[in-house]
Amino acid sequence: GDRGVFTQVLGADGEWKFDQSGLQVADSTGRQEDPGMWPDPTDGGWFVAWEDFDLWTVDGDVFGDTLGDIYCTKIDAQGNRIWGDSERGVPVSVFDSVQEDVRIVQDGEGGCIIAWRDQRGGDAGDIYAQHILANGTPDPRWPLNGKVVVAAPGSQINHTADSDGAGGMIIGWKDDRIGGDFNIWAQRIRSDGTMEWGDGEGILVCSHPAAQETPKLCPDGQGGAFFCWVDNRNANDSNQDIYGQRVDARGNLMWGAVDEGEAICTAEEEQIGNRIVISEPGTAIVCWEDKRSDGSDIDVYAMRIAGDNAIQRTWQNEQGEAVIIMQSNQSGPRLYPDGEGGAFFVWEDERFGGFPEIDIWIQRLNVEGQRMWADEGVPVVGATGEGVDGLYTQSGPLIRRTADGGCVVIWQDQRSGSIHLYSQRFNANGEAVWEDNGVALAEGYSQNALYPKVY
Repeated sequence: GDRGVFTQVLGADGEWKFDQSGLQVADSTGRQEDPGMWPDPTDGGWFVAWEDFDLWTVDGDVFGDTLGDIYCTKIDAQGNRIWGDSERGVPVSVFDSVQEDVRIVQDGEGGCIIAWRDQRGGDAGDIYAQHILANGTPDPRWPLNGKVVVAAPGSQINHTADSDGAGGMIIGWKDDRIGGDFNIWAQRIRSDGTMEWGDGEGILVCSHPAAQETPKLCPDGQGGAFFCWVDNRNANDSNQDIYGQRVDARGNLMWGAVDEGEAICTAEEEQIGNRIVISEPGTAIVCWEDKRSDGSDIDVYAMRIAGDNAIQRTWQNEQGEAVIIMQSNQSGPRLYPDGEGGAFFVWEDERFGGFPEIDIWIQRLNVEGQRMWADEGVPVVGATGEGVDGLYTQSGPLIRRTADGGCVVIWQDQRSGSIHLYSQRFNANGEAVWEDNGVALAEGYSQNALYPKVY
């Protein structure tokens, strides 16, 4: 069926800013899905971009694309849509091919940069980007329907992006232009469309002959970025591991040669599901799923990294500090900096029996990598192992810091049978602020509310 894109704001007391179903961002027919969102620090609004599958007719001419186009809009602090028409927003790329998987950052001047995967070249996919000005129009310095970030042979996929802190975007991706050998590449894009790294061609972050997968990045607070990925070079020994690299503002690799990267965790058994956030300028925290305990059950580990000329693992355990070790699986971790050099963590937890009994738990590690809350974590929902009102699965959690030093968690929840979005707020001591098991954030017109993004 049709899908739409909605947004909602929760106040400090858990009250909705908009009505129960949220504010609809795009009103056209067909499907609008998989949004990306970024706040605008200049006026308190939000940029939203999405994939759009609408078709419409004007004077007998058919417009739109069932393969997917990219649109965006801006919502001001009062919830008014201020870019584009009331139905479709601003066309970012309406080329006749698949455009998907949007990433978005703000440009510091009231506009935004949007990147996406694009199949107009006829192969497995390239990466394009577009700059939207503060008045909601595409930047005339950029080509219509987007500028090529990379259009090499083979597939460029799994792209990851963040702000460079100077109005531009840093983007990384998994690349198999060599054929059968996935490597990590990156580029820095300025708001005027200049491709800064590698003479406009991008840079190789890691070219080790074994495959590199699931690249993630975060800004380093100094114009460059930290990267991490899953690496297969030790697959016959310790299984998949987590490796990383730091790139300076000019695109120079700071840790070792291009075919190497630096090991973040090479413990026995599998490490996957990597995520990374900036901790403080010049430092980052990485987390991942880890099977070292028995090769089967999944736990969550993390490491804080830094260093100008070589990687420094700043926490005591050189293979990572345990965020949570518990029976069964703790998976899908997400993290967010706590503002004091540490981080908040959230994950899906199966300690009470596994699917369909999946709950949400959280933890906080300080700048030294020490657990600040209960060793077994803090339950967000499902503390007793009996579900919520007799229903079971909570999934897809996200976490963000709040102004008072605590955090807020958003997740998908099936307690009513269909999927809704719920939220809970915690203070700096890990104590829940809102009602037990969270407050409803969105219920969705068709009874499913999916795939939240939160800022």
